[in-house]
Amino acid sequence: MRTLIIDGNFFGQRVLRALPDITFKVYPDEEKKEFLKACCNHLTNYLEQNKGIIENVVIVKDSRSWRRQVPIIRPNTTTPECDYKANRDERMEEEVVDMRIFFETLEEFFKTLHEKFNVPYTCIYGAEGDDAIWAWTKMLKGLNRHSMIYCTDSDMNQLVNSHTIIHRQVKTKEAQTGGEVIVDKTYWEDKNSIKEIDIFSDNTCFWGAEEELIGGRQLGKQIFIANPFWNVFKKMFTGDGKDNVPSAHIWNRIVKTTGATQTCKLTENMVEKAIEGVLVGPWETCEDFLYDTELHRDILICIAKMKGLDIDIEKSLAVVQNNRKLLYLNHKEIDENVVKDLVTNIKPQLDKYAQVSKLRSSTHILNAFGLSSVTYFENF
Repeated sequence: MRTLIIDGNFFGQRVLRALPDITFKVYPDEEKKEFLKACCNHLTNYLEQNKGIIENVVIVKDSRSWRRQVPIIRPNTTTPECDYKANRDERMEEEVVDMRIFFETLEEFFKTLHEKFNVPYTCIYGAEGDDAIWAWTKMLKGLNRHSMIYCTDSDMNQLVNSHTIIHRQVKTKEAQTGGEVIVDKTYWEDKNSIKEIDIFSDNTCFWGAEEELIGGRQLGKQIFIANPFWNVFKKMFTGDGKDNVPSAHIWNRIVKTTGATQTCKLTENMVEKAIEGVLVGPWETCEDFLYDTELHRDILICIAKMKGLDIDIEKSLAVVQNNRKLLYLNHKEIDENVVKDLVTNIKPQLDKYAQVSKLRSSTHILNAFGLSSVTYFENF
């Protein structure tokens, strides 16, 4: 049995995307009720569908990130700026949905679950949801307890281990129903049967992928073996546009067909090819590689030679190592005060068990919010 760790922001956004008519602007009171009702139904349905594996539920939620105070080194600027996720701030201003009401309503939902159903809840100022998930999985593993993360963010792959799996409940080309289950090789090899893995599909077909070199590799229609640290490792070089994390090197080129100037960045394929040129034989990304400065330098030199790029190796190396702080979930990188606050919040909740059986009942959960199954306004 596992503790389900729900990424609260993802949960809320997933429910909101299923309700395209809700903006919290036209009929805000009625729309809040409809959103809360949808949150209740989604949680109830998920727990009922997976009742054979979930023994506890934990919810974590973003607060303002400590990473926003980290000066980000960029290859094309001389002065580092604290602009982590600044691009998201700009996008929020363009949102059709009133995000203030959205987050307030989501907070109300989680706090009610915490107060009325004993659901452990972690929302710490300075900590992102990723930080809280890292802390929960680490502390649960220390007690030899297993967890399952509910999210789709590939950055979470670094947390997968013998005790932790991820359920990406999304429809993909490989997984048409039920979603993808992300497990690591250790987890797979330690299992004597496929019973516990085969929990989201009746027809999972397995095949060997042990020799795959880099990245997550499909083991079956809905089961993936993750190379947990690959995503962090390659993003240290390529950056992550969605979070405003820079590429270690950028340059401009002229598009022959249009004459326009295009800004180019390092790509995952470049990093893979460079690794093949630097390391001999099969390998898997390990945590040690994240701190191997000479390996990072060799990769940058190899990319420069392969692509004929004029890379300032030392400056790009500084970007790579600074990016690690933004990407890697570990006590070495996460702000120490945030780590202390997370431990303080989580430790007394480790023996707290949510009333999962009641959460699987739509009647119980709707009543807790004073809601019914009816729609609260016409033409919704």
